[in-house]
Amino acid sequence: MSGAAKKEGGELEAVMRAMEIMEVLKGHSLDGLTLKEISTALKGIDSTVYRTLKAMERREFVCQYDTLRWALSVKVLGIARAHEYEISRR
Repeated sequence: MSGAAKKEGGELEAVMRAMEIMEVLKGHSLDGLTLKEISTALKGIDSTVYRTLKAMERREFVCQYDTLRWALSVKVLGIARAHEYEISRR
């Protein structure tokens, strides 16, 4: 496998992991989940899940509370609202 193909495969895995994290965090916006809870739900490695969370945090898709718990951000709500609005106009 070429270097470009390996990179593309790794990027796809990272995107899939980010979407899985969003699904795990769904319904936990008020209290959030710990890194360990997220990793356990995904059967993942803490360090890999943490790197993905930090990348998602940089893009403002998740936030980390002072309690070190993670939750979906307001940006995700904005995306959902925009989608709902567009669909309701049809």
